[in-house]
Amino acid sequence: ISPPALFMNSNNRFGTLIVENKTRETQEVSIKFRFGYPASDSVGNMSMQFEDSSAEAQYSLNGWIKGFPRKFFLMPGAQQIVRLTAQPPSDLSDGMYWSRIITSSQPQTKRIDTVRTGITTQLNFVFEQITTVLYAKGALNTSLEITDPFVVEDSACVRLVWKTVKNGNAPYFGTVNVKVFDESGDVVDESNET
Repeated sequence: ISPPALFMNSNNRFGTLIVENKTRETQEVSIKFRFGYPASDSVGNMSMQFEDSSAEAQYSLNGWIKGFPRKFFLMPGAQQIVRLTAQPPSDLSDGMYWSRIITSSQPQTKRIDTVRTGITTQLNFVFEQITTVLYAKGALNTSLEITDPFVVEDSACVRLVWKTVKNGNAPYFGTVNVKVFDESGDVVDESNET
């Protein structure tokens, strides 16, 4: 899938997604949209949060983004262009709106052999790739507040965890450079976290 993130705005309400089949089988592909964002639990484990109806009501563009075609077959080595168009409501407030583009693919269903007798089974694996579409309107602002750091220890490691509070009308994309110092002020560990 290319690009991994698609950016749109009031001056550019159209986008293009390219889906490529790098397998040796014809793939049955479908495109759908679902609102979600990365979130972490109380000890810092990250996962996608898809069940937040209040954030979805505020930030989702699912009701006004369309993709064409939504379903198609893709031969081995072939590419398909999927065109996206955004038709935002006229009273849309300034801010950043988004959705996850879920591209599902599975091998084209083969004909079932009706000559054979007895019970047979067939497994189909569905591969889902999740990318993002974002739509910007008007003046955007964002900031990230880091609060309440604490340490979580287990037999494998020691983790520094903190709470983050996002402010503004757009998501925060960035990194934080974390340094841990010992009692004498020397850096004992350092990492960059997205």
